[in-house]
Amino acid sequence: MKLSLDYISYKVFMNILETGDFSLYSSNKKKQQKLIDVWEDLQTEYEILKEDKTKSKTISISARIESILNKYKAINICCEVLRFTESKQAIEILKEHYFSIDENNYQSELERIENESKSYLIQVEKLKSQLPKQEENTSSKKTNFDEVILGYCAFVGVQLTPNKATVTEVIALEKLFLSKLKELEKPQKNGR
Repeated sequence: MKLSLDYISYKVFMNILETGDFSLYSSNKKKQQKLIDVWEDLQTEYEILKEDKTKSKTISISARIESILNKYKAINICCEVLRFTESKQAIEILKEHYFSIDENNYQSELERIENESKSYLIQVEKLKSQLPKQEENTSSKKTNFDEVILGYCAFVGVQLTPNKATVTEVIALEKLFLSKLKELEKPQKNGR
C-alpha cells in the first residue's frame, strides 16, 4: 500500500493525528516505521488540502520563541561568566545582542544587562499567546468519524463506506458539503 492521503483511511489518519499511536495503521513495525518516516509530509499535505495553516503558524511561532529564549540564555550565561572572569568572547556575544559594557561600572552594567534581557521573556509570553489554542478535554468529546462522513454523504447525496474512505475522498466530500451549504445560505434572487 502506498503511503499517501489517497490511500490511507480517513478514520485511521484522524485517529493517529489525535493520539499519535501509529499502531492504529498497522501492527507490523516496518509499516509503522514507514508511516512515521513520512508522517510530517502527510500532515503538511493534509493542511494544504484542508487549507489549514495552524501547523505552519505553530511551527513559525515556536521557532521564534526558541530563538528568543536562546538569546536570553546566551546573554545571561555571558553575564555569569563575566562576574567571575574577564572574557572577550562573552563581551563580543553581548555586543552582538546590542549590549555594551561600561568598564567603570562593571557589576552594575551586568545587572542592567540581565534586567534588560528579561524583556525577551515578555516577548516570549506575547508569542505564546499567539499560538493556536490546544483543545482541552479532547478525550471526553471524541469525534465519531462515521457520523461525520455519513452526515456529509447524506447531505451531498454521495455514498461512501466510512471505514474505507480515504483522507482525500473525505476532504473532497467536506468541500462539496460546504459548497452546497453556502449555496443554500444565499438569499433567493427571485424576491422571496
